[in-house]
Amino acid sequence: MKPLIQHLIAAALVSGLAATLHPEEMSNKFAPLSYIPLGNVGQALTDMEVAKHPEIKIIAIHVTPNGIADSPQKRCIMFSNIGRIGKPSMEEAVEVGVSNKETADIKTEDEHPSPFFVITAPPKYQVMTPLVNKAGEAIGLIVLVFPYKEGDDVGKCHDIAESIKAELKSRISSKDDLFKPAQ
Repeated sequence: MKPLIQHLIAAALVSGLAATLHPEEMSNKFAPLSYIPLGNVGQALTDMEVAKHPEIKIIAIHVTPNGIADSPQKRCIMFSNIGRIGKPSMEEAVEVGVSNKETADIKTEDEHPSPFFVITAPPKYQVMTPLVNKAGEAIGLIVLVFPYKEGDDVGKCHDIAESIKAELKSRISSKDDLFKPAQ
């Protein structure tokens, strides 16, 4: 009986040691990120989704900045993998916010060309969808951009967009949650 007790104690010590060797992996609610984000929840969720879906070109979450009454016309990019934080939503994004209806398009021509920012250039498959909280209330907009070439399966891209939308919904209680520290 003593060897069994010694074995159980040894196993408990080893598992406890394993927990102290990599605590960030065990407590990182933003996995698969290999680090615990130091910024806010909105950016941590954005980074998390980019890490999960490397096929995505752009994720941008548009919400009204804190301290401003929420409206689709006042929304800005507040969290993204391409920067542009604080850039006001373009007319197309405002329309999605007002209608609360998703749009998904293959874009082959650039409506807003910028020679300095090729990541946004077409061809691309773009999904704009309302960002909703756990209660199902629209609190912003998610813009997802995938690279596209003739013959690509946009249905697969759309499935990824739907999974991201569902993941974000399950993690956000309110718009204010996005601005809280990720810790």
